[in-house]
Amino acid sequence: LLERARPVFDCIGKTTIHAGPSGSGARLKLVINGIMGAGLAAVAETIAYGLAAGLDRSMLFDALGEVAVISPHHKRKIRAAKDGDFTPQFPTRLMQKDMRLLLDAAARQAVPMPTMAATTQQLSLTRRAAANEDYSALIGVMEHIVANDA
Repeated sequence: LLERARPVFDCIGKTTIHAGPSGSGARLKLVINGIMGAGLAAVAETIAYGLAAGLDRSMLFDALGEVAVISPHHKRKIRAAKDGDFTPQFPTRLMQKDMRLLLDAAARQAVPMPTMAATTQQLSLTRRAAANEDYSALIGVMEHIVANDA
């Protein structure tokens, strides 16, 4: 069935993965989105620290776009955030929903996820401010928080 559907899948995405029996794809999606969300939260927090500590904004955003420790996905988010562009590719409301689903699923498996819980709370805050903007609006929210401290 996968091979029959592959031409359609190839039109809508770069990679097709057979994750296993029914429901496995949804679980894999939660894993991937959890990594995306937590990674973005780390980027947003450290940008906020850098700005609060007096680093030049332009230099900071440019430097983060050059270092190997940041994924290509998050580098794209940083470039857009530098320009204040949070055009939705993955709206905050949907990322926050997936993070809640991940926490619920992990709780059923008795898997502790304190980092994901904190990220979900950050995305809940961002959802209040920018529900339909890209989830990377968390960078803008954190930047706004530290700008108001100055």
